[in-house]
Amino acid sequence: MSINHCVQNKKESFKKALKYIPDIILSDVIMPDEDGITLCKKLKEDMRTSHIPIILLTALADQKSKIEGLAAGADAIVLDVTTGSGAFMQKYKDALKLGKRNSTTYSIAATIIHGVIFSGIQLYEYNTAPFSINDSVYGSIFYMTTGFHGIHVLVGTIFLIVCLIRHIDYQFFKKHHVGFVCAI
Repeated sequence: MSINHCVQNKKESFKKALKYIPDIILSDVIMPDEDGITLCKKLKEDMRTSHIPIILLTALADQKSKIEGLAAGADAIVLDVTTGSGAFMQKYKDALKLGKRNSTTYSIAATIIHGVIFSGIQLYEYNTAPFSINDSVYGSIFYMTTGFHGIHVLVGTIFLIVCLIRHIDYQFFKKHHVGFVCAI
């Protein structure tokens, strides 16, 4: 049986980790009261929680944040998939304008992979949510908003697959890529 505990700040996170001794901890680097790196360090320094694997989730793609997280004892640093696709799209546009074909192909393929991963995570979330659309206002709003966003991601992924095919077929150039701009 799996029990999930969601907390909103470092103080509450540390207390729950001591109370429940979880199998794994997934924490955001950016939290309201202190950062996840400080929480990670505190958990790793305490003998009761030092054995628990900690995965830090971050929207910060800089090397400094990754090094700090690993130095604090994190077992992994994961770039948040919801922000990563925007960075890839910007890289794609820049590479296309500079005529860097391989970089352009890589960036759009990475963005498609992000879309597929995000859709898979959302499907998993739907299947494992402890509530349904009938349970409450929260359930209704959750399924409605995430459903619309899920459709947006699926349609966007399809558009990007078409763009990748067109790119491979040499239909996009430095000054001729309106189809791609419309897709994003």
